[in-house]
Formats: sequence, structure tokens, C-alpha cells
Amino acid sequence: MILASACRSLFDAPATGHGLDMLRVPKVILDVVPPGVLRRDADAAWAMFRDAKQSGVVVVTLPEEMPATETIELISAIRGELGLPVLQAVVNGVLPQLFSASERVELLRDPALLDVDAPYTSAGTTTSALVAGARRAIRERVQAESLERLKRSVELPTVYLPFLFDEASTVQGTRILAKHLGG
Repeated sequence: MILASACRSLFDAPATGHGLDMLRVPKVILDVVPPGVLRRDADAAWAMFRDAKQSGVVVVTLPEEMPATETIELISAIRGELGLPVLQAVVNGVLPQLFSASERVELLRDPALLDVDAPYTSAGTTTSALVAGARRAIRERVQAESLERLKRSVELPTVYLPFLFDEASTVQGTRILAKHLGG
């Protein structure tokens, strides 16, 4: 989760639960602290957080089941409980689809291909390609289901960042991600 402010600052917040707690701090101070400097500063921060022209939350997630579920819950809490603006969702690490839905079904027909020992027992054989394909197919299926659930549940502009293989942690990788983010 990222908190963006009008002064073009970004604050990388901790993971879901801790990030939500961090966003609650000014409101908690307003609820419990008597008038004074701390309360005045908390009031200014809370007003800024609630004003979509000054700041907003950009939620970042992965195209996987648990992160998608946490993201849906987080957005609901930010909007509902806190009444803060959520500006955008970013889905990081989206794999390019290699298989069609019917190809995924076919690759997943044999559960032995997904056995924990399958990569080792099939090493050096033609079956190793099927094992790799089945594992990729299951990942693609989970990704497709997670992205569809996010799309149905979260009405936000969404940016999809590609999974970077060789470009990760390189200048070229940064340029690829910046392009997707509009920079």
C-alpha cells in the first residue's frame, strides 16, 4: 500500500494490517488526545488524508489468491471504516499467459504432474516438460481467478505490472515498470 500526497510524495506503507493501523493513527489521536499541538497536527493530517485532492491510497497487490483477498478487504476498510480515498490499484508481477483455458485444463488433468516430487522424479525425461507446464498452468489459473475477482470486487483504475524475469533489479526493468506506471 502506498499513500500519495499532493506534494508528489509517496509513502510506502507496511503490509495490509500494519498499513491500515498506520492510517488509523491520526484518527485515534483525535479521539483520545486533549487539545494541544499533537491534536492539532493529527487534525491537519487527518484532513489531508481525507481530501482526495491532497492525498489518496494506492493499493499494491500480487495476482494471487491471498493477496487479492487481503486487497479487497483492505480497500473496503480504507473506504468504509476510515472514509479515505483510494485512488488506484496496482497489480505487480503479472505473468504473461502461455496457455489457453483449455490447454490449462489439459495440463492439469494428471495430478501426478503437480506432486511435490515430480520435478525430481521427472528430471532428464520428456515428462519434465509436462511437469513444468502443469506448474505454470496452475499458476496461470490462480492468477486469472485472482485478477477476475479483483476486477469484480474493486472498482478502481488498475495498473498491471509485468513479472520481470531477467530485467528485475536492472535499469531496463525500472524503465519497463515506469512505462506501465505512466512515467
